[in-house]
Amino acid sequence: MIKNILALIRIKDWVKNIIIFLPLIFSGNLSNVDMQLSLIFTFIIFSFTSTSIYILNDIIDLKDDQKHSIKKIRKPLAANKLSINFAKLLLLFFTTLVIISILFQPVILYFIIIYTLINISYSFFFKKIPFLEIILICSGYLIRLEVGSYMIQVETSLLLMTSIFSLSFFVILIKRFVEIIYQDTHRKKQLNYTKDILKIFIFLAAGIFLLSSLIFFILFNNYLLFIFPLLIFILFKYYKSSIDLNLGEFPIELVIKDKVLFLSCLILLFFTIYIYY
Repeated sequence: MIKNILALIRIKDWVKNIIIFLPLIFSGNLSNVDMQLSLIFTFIIFSFTSTSIYILNDIIDLKDDQKHSIKKIRKPLAANKLSINFAKLLLLFFTTLVIISILFQPVILYFIIIYTLINISYSFFFKKIPFLEIILICSGYLIRLEVGSYMIQVETSLLLMTSIFSLSFFVILIKRFVEIIYQDTHRKKQLNYTKDILKIFIFLAAGIFLLSSLIFFILFNNYLLFIFPLLIFILFKYYKSSIDLNLGEFPIELVIKDKVLFLSCLILLFFTIYIYY
């Protein structure tokens, strides 16, 4: 029961909200305790919000998930391991947590509203529109980045925004690639993507990410150039492992399961923190 609840609320995916802390790192304020506490609370609010969206999406996508060869086994609702009514209660619970949390930090309300509206519009209206659906998902990562900057009163770098957007685009494109060519023919008909088009945009997104990251490193901190080869390796390894392990639809799980990829990401993170601390 607990395992299924954790799968439904997708605690693993809270890792995505770490993007909120990037402005703290790259602005050189990593040791500022007040800023740390502010962003930790922001992280918690966004995690509760994300979980509410995840549960809502699983409720909406139930029929499609039950037709999917992997999701009908892995997702608690699609596998009938949890009931719809129970999921609705959890949705109400986490939505209440979000509302209560905002009362203690009302300045975040604007970002929560925008993030929620984008996700709801995606789920109900734009999910079947090729590329627009990916852009909407990627915009959520930009909101995370911007709220992090706003909470510590720094300006978000355009290069950093470009890097985050192109990286998220890269990951979601791979997710669609794996989803369509290996698993979900129903989804393929919905979005009308082709393998060749997805490959072109995957490598284009990777190129934009690497270029914007390289320029950022050169302009803001030359020490970061030491990790640039590691970035290239991580992108290549992620692309290859997503196909080999058939886990492109589950990015966090993919990184955890591939030990080399996981270790590379940890080295990247700790080296970056070491430089700025």
